[in-house]
Amino acid sequence: MVDIKSMTFENFKMRKGCETTFEEIKDAIENFEKREKLGAFIFGETGNGKTHGTAAGGNKLIEKGYAVIFITEKDLLSRLAATKNYNNMESFNEIMSACLEADLLIWDDFMSSQRLANEEKDWIFQIINGRERANKPIWATPAEFEDDATAYKLDDKGCT
Repeated sequence: MVDIKSMTFENFKMRKGCETTFEEIKDAIENFEKREKLGAFIFGETGNGKTHGTAAGGNKLIEKGYAVIFITEKDLLSRLAATKNYNNMESFNEIMSACLEADLLIWDDFMSSQRLANEEKDWIFQIINGRERANKPIWATPAEFEDDATAYKLDDKGCT
């Protein structure tokens, strides 16, 4: 994660269209305690600065003493699936607890998996629901934003 740690607001390349992202993340940092579970859903074209902006914000919060996890969806689901292997160094509970207990979870490439298994949908639900109940925010950056919000449905009832 050396690349992620090196992302700052100072080396952020301001491009046309990413001004709102920049301002939203700065506001989220300045008002982190007040916003409680209010997260951020940053979307835009590839290369528009979503990852850099959220990483820079997360790094700023780490400097302030907050616990921040930055993870891509593919890495998260792969790590959770790998816990089924008895030789794995991480347990399911360790990964899930980290995702639920961190002050901020930055979820890069949110809902980018094309075909989620029911088990993966359950894991995603556990994290989103657990963080909401704990009043903890998620900053999500979808890989590609669908105009139709139903593209992000996790269940048939439309609850998540």
